[in-house]
Amino acid sequence: MIRARYFTAAITIALGLYFLWAGRHVSYEQSIKSFFADDDPAILQFDRWAEVFGYDNILFVCYEDPDQLSPEGLQRIATLAGRFAGGNADGVLDVRSLATMPPLWLLDDSIEKLDQLPRLLQAPALAAAKKIAGAASGGEGGLTLLSTMKSASPEQQKALAEQIRNHPFFERMFTSRDGRTASIIIQMKPPGQYDALQAIPRIREIADSFGQETGVGRVAVVGPPSLLADGFIAIERDGIRLARLGLVLIGLVMLVAVRSVWWTLVPIVAGYFTWMATEWILVEFGLKISLSGGPLIGQIIVLTMPAASHLALHFRDEQRQGLLRRDAAARSLVDVIRPILWCAFTGAIGYGALMSSSVEPVRQFGMILGSCTLIAALWTTALAPFAMMPPGYRERPDLVAKPSPVATWMRRITDLTIDHPLPVIVAILAIVLPMALGIFRLSYESNYVNMFRPQSRIVSDYGFVENRLDGIGQVSLVVPTPPRIDAEVLAKFDEVTKRLEALGADRVVKVLSVATVMDPEGEWSRLPVDRQNRLLATKSDLIAASPQAGALKQFWNGQAGFARFVVRVPESSPNQQKIDTFMQARKIAADTFGPGVEVTGLSLLMSQIARSVINTQWTTFLISSFTILVMLSMAFRRISLALLAMLPTMLSVGLVLGLMGWRGYKLDMGTALVASVALGLSVDDTFHCLLQFHRLHGRPFRERLYESYKVTGPGVILSSFAVSIGFLALATSEFLPFSRFGIMVAIATAGSSMGNILLLPACISLRAKHLQKRRQALIQQLDEKSEVFRPG
Repeated sequence: MIRARYFTAAITIALGLYFLWAGRHVSYEQSIKSFFADDDPAILQFDRWAEVFGYDNILFVCYEDPDQLSPEGLQRIATLAGRFAGGNADGVLDVRSLATMPPLWLLDDSIEKLDQLPRLLQAPALAAAKKIAGAASGGEGGLTLLSTMKSASPEQQKALAEQIRNHPFFERMFTSRDGRTASIIIQMKPPGQYDALQAIPRIREIADSFGQETGVGRVAVVGPPSLLADGFIAIERDGIRLARLGLVLIGLVMLVAVRSVWWTLVPIVAGYFTWMATEWILVEFGLKISLSGGPLIGQIIVLTMPAASHLALHFRDEQRQGLLRRDAAARSLVDVIRPILWCAFTGAIGYGALMSSSVEPVRQFGMILGSCTLIAALWTTALAPFAMMPPGYRERPDLVAKPSPVATWMRRITDLTIDHPLPVIVAILAIVLPMALGIFRLSYESNYVNMFRPQSRIVSDYGFVENRLDGIGQVSLVVPTPPRIDAEVLAKFDEVTKRLEALGADRVVKVLSVATVMDPEGEWSRLPVDRQNRLLATKSDLIAASPQAGALKQFWNGQAGFARFVVRVPESSPNQQKIDTFMQARKIAADTFGPGVEVTGLSLLMSQIARSVINTQWTTFLISSFTILVMLSMAFRRISLALLAMLPTMLSVGLVLGLMGWRGYKLDMGTALVASVALGLSVDDTFHCLLQFHRLHGRPFRERLYESYKVTGPGVILSSFAVSIGFLALATSEFLPFSRFGIMVAIATAGSSMGNILLLPACISLRAKHLQKRRQALIQQLDEKSEVFRPG
């Protein structure tokens, strides 16, 4: 490798430059379904009912306007709605607002008058009524609330405003109870059919521009599409931030520790090219990054640091022994290449075990980090000989017999662990085990709104909208129904609606159903059944003949034999409360419509995202731990040493998860990955420490421990310091799962390093003393037996 260093470096850099040239920007899997397994019952239900009733992928755009229920206010609504509908924002399928809605009561009035006509006149009157229904359908050129308000007198305008404010279909959908908050509903295309990272910022840009022009102030944009988009924006921004800061910190740490520009470039170049290779692989194979994968770019870059730091410090230590560069380089490569390869293959297999998960993001996470662990190790090793003997290199006689201050400090620590192993172990366990008990206090954070900082735009927007519309979370109760709408069916819907609303405004904000469309104010329910059926049949025919037919199909599908309730809940309410509400709602509907009732919807899926990711994490973590244990056993050829090697990692994972529990942090899509990432990062340092100790087999115990930790100890400190500081860059993220992920991985990395430096040698020393006592006892027994049989 040393002779071919220029050739190897040239090929490596050329390959990296090719990936840089050929690479394309990796895309993200923006569908909420990417958080779940393909056969997850919640997803199967969601897809099935979306085919029947359509996707409720909607945004609420709201702003404060005390005069919204006036001609000027409705005109402002029409202006903003028109900007959204004019093709200015990608992904917008439909825009609904008060300005373009028809006066729905006119249709009911026409039906009642038609029913009072003699039977001979009803047929021609029905044909005329269908024309009225078309004219009263709203939209461009139709009879709308805006046109009605403009043509009304001041007194009529007040009455019309009151009628709009109290209409069940309008209140808390298109206007607040007090009529001071305007609401526009944007129907977005199904997830995956548009780029949310472009669409949502563009919609906000249009809304903010409107707010400044008209003086209405901040315009809030909320809904599941905006929540997901902000998460993806965070992953892109924070990933780049972590990558840049990680590269800078890795370079600075290496420069300070080794004082060599060439060594400084090794982890920087290897890390950056590893990411370029990863992007190329992802694009070539059509893979997309999911939100729950976290800021992968930053995680990939730090993978180069353990190999680079151990190679550099071993090389520098060999130079201190008086060896020439070539000899020092050769010996360093011989000593370190085996641990690097074992670390790479173990990390790859450990991360690869995550591919056993049924959740696509977790499989991607394992596949990407597994392959990148191998690529980073190979790239770093290929560049190392060039850094050891660069062009125009010179010998460093100043390093001969010059002890490393860190090595001296490590010797003192090693003395402590050799002379007092039991007190060291007890002290560490006394700190870690009580902290680890916090694991039993862990809970899941499934409220997606709480995953953003309180001062972020999405949280303030949700607070604004939910305070005025009482809640915009939405789930569907799907119930079996007959093919025709009649009085008996409508009575069942009324009964269930009343029972749902009786759960309380803090649980159920509003219930929409076919009853809201067919008899919004409940006036027909007081009529004789025969007349109700006639009115309902006529209204069904008229709606079917009008552009409003789509509104009915959102609640009723006679051909499929199903209808649904749309239940509005406060999105920011505690998750367990929402889950309880969903289950109670299902029971209430089942009491009336039978056992075939199902609950589905985006709000339900949003509440189960963390559940889906976290449930699979425990299984995959155990699989990863087992595979790493097998690899350690193969490397050390002793199960006892393999178990010992897992101890610092497991304690660091227990420490960080317990700390999360005591601090009140909840497991979410980001922090659920802490255990797997900490496992992969910390086992590298354990390998280096124990393999060097194992390599010196045959020497006196104290000397073996001194020599193995003289260089690997500083390497552990160097790599963990750079990795921890790099991950702490995520602490400022607006997306709390990434912020906590960065902090927890930094703590876990620092904890495992302390375990490798203190706990591991102390355990080795205690084991050696135990073996020594057994050996002495055995020798003593043999001596005693020999005394018995010795002649007289």
